Amino acid sequence: MKLSIMKLRSPIAPTAFVILAICGFTFGDDLPTKDQLIEHYRQSQAILGSHYVRTEMSVKNEIKNAGTGGKQYTVLDGVHEANAENRLFIDVEKKRFAIKRMSWGFVSPRAAIVSRADAKDDCWMFDGTKHYYYSNAGTKGSVIINDIEPKTNVLDEAYMNSGDQRAYGYFNEKLRIDAILEKATSASVRAKYDDDTHIVKCYVVDAKTPYGKYVVSFDPSHDYNICELEQTIEPGDIGEGGVYKTCKSHAHYNVKEFKQLGATWYPWQAHVSEQLTMTGTSPGMSSSIEVEIQRKELVINPDFDGLKAFSLSEIKDGAAVSIPGKADVPFTWRHGQAHADVDENVVRTIDQTVQPKNATTKSQ
Repeated sequence: MKLSIMKLRSPIAPTAFVILAICGFTFGDDLPTKDQLIEHYRQSQAILGSHYVRTEMSVKNEIKNAGTGGKQYTVLDGVHEANAENRLFIDVEKKRFAIKRMSWGFVSPRAAIVSRADAKDDCWMFDGTKHYYYSNAGTKGSVIINDIEPKTNVLDEAYMNSGDQRAYGYFNEKLRIDAILEKATSASVRAKYDDDTHIVKCYVVDAKTPYGKYVVSFDPSHDYNICELEQTIEPGDIGEGGVYKTCKSHAHYNVKEFKQLGATWYPWQAHVSEQLTMTGTSPGMSSSIEVEIQRKELVINPDFDGLKAFSLSEIKDGAAVSIPGKADVPFTWRHGQAHADVDENVVRTIDQTVQPKNATTKSQ
């Protein structure tokens, strides 16, 4: 059942003490610790459960001096604008997800500007057993089918690649913000107060971590969701591919609006700005990004079947199919599944060769 979205309301605090609604006690004049704030944040994130969310994004990216990395990159210089509509389906009980995205504008440096009518349509679905990556590019589109086990929690993988990852607490390629703050080598907590009422607006954690410096503001009137975050990365900090050596960046995330569903608050509209400067092999190259993120719909415990969230019907008949481990066999999508374009006996022979190899890999 779709829950109606209540109007945004102003937080009301009866006293100068900040009431911790989640745990039912007050901090009084004492500041919460970093660990207490992390715990409140985790509790607020755990409430969400299975859901569907539709988000619209606009991105403006200004790139300068890209040619320092090679003449072939000069095409990247300039101001580029792109838009996307993201639909994310999360089924917590069955541990499956689907990310469906339409993109238009400057979607690729090697392609013409894509109009809204010709939007690029991509889908990444994990049905609990297999990963399906589908794109409508070309006449029939293409699909990759992969049954390799994910290296991380499969739902975390969905959040990180949703396009709305910051609303789920992912400002790093691998770790959620609470996990990053837990690894802080130094941290302090301070409070920000409303100028008029002198009531606490948010608690701010200033932290130095192996993944960069973070200034994270938790909003006690909105279930301890993050209302603002600053991230500074310098050479020597840890990223997805290891230690950053040739770039530094500064990012600012600001929630402009929260919405309430039932008794729970969710980030609804946000702005992101990021400045990236390259050193090393591309000295002087820089990127300045502005992103507007607007949630349009959030449904708790949706009817996944009614929404066709995990249906493969969007894959067109005739789409080219790739299956890792069977690169020598051409497959085509027909009647809702992949069909080998060679004799089935050949496929069985390949299966008998590949399966023992996969089993050995997984056991390692």
